Amino acid sequence: MIENFGKNVARLRKQKNMTQSDLAKAIGVNKQTISNIEKGDGYPTFNNLEKISRTLGANPIQLFGTMKEIALFDTSDALDKIDKHKREIQDTLTAADFIDTAMIDKDIQHTIYNIQTVYKVFYRPLDIDENGIPNVDPKTGKPKKLPSMFDQIPFEEIERIAYQLDFIINNYDSVMKKIRKDSNLILKVEQ
Repeated sequence: MIENFGKNVARLRKQKNMTQSDLAKAIGVNKQTISNIEKGDGYPTFNNLEKISRTLGANPIQLFGTMKEIALFDTSDALDKIDKHKREIQDTLTAADFIDTAMIDKDIQHTIYNIQTVYKVFYRPLDIDENGIPNVDPKTGKPKKLPSMFDQIPFEEIERIAYQLDFIINNYDSVMKKIRKDSNLILKVEQ
């Protein structure tokens, strides 16, 4: 076990992107002490062993174990983390399944298209200058937005036309008589 310590410290140190000097400074020894430990030419005191463990975030298996023992521990630890986050993993996989289904389901595609269309109608794009930089409202300090498609619908004109159509529908007979009468007058005048 002790023969694995030096190379495990070196591996863990490198995983943390630390130099020998960084580790030495963190535990209060000189760089040569760390170099000797990693080469197997020296061993830390119990006090420094605890500091190395804390600094590297390592447990005894990670410090003293063989690669096989470390792999078994890491696998066990990974399985524990999977168990702990099982619900999130299931939700992620369910979402992935839904997305796969959505990519081929015509009803879902149609619904997505409709949602996009509604979004485009109400979306207010940023008012940008010729360089692509948003224009800012001097009063609020916020970027200005252009009107949405919905904002540009001429509701008053639509209401006026709807009123005229409603009048024609409700007064169809009298309107048609007037049109026929006017048409007959025009024909008589032309003759």
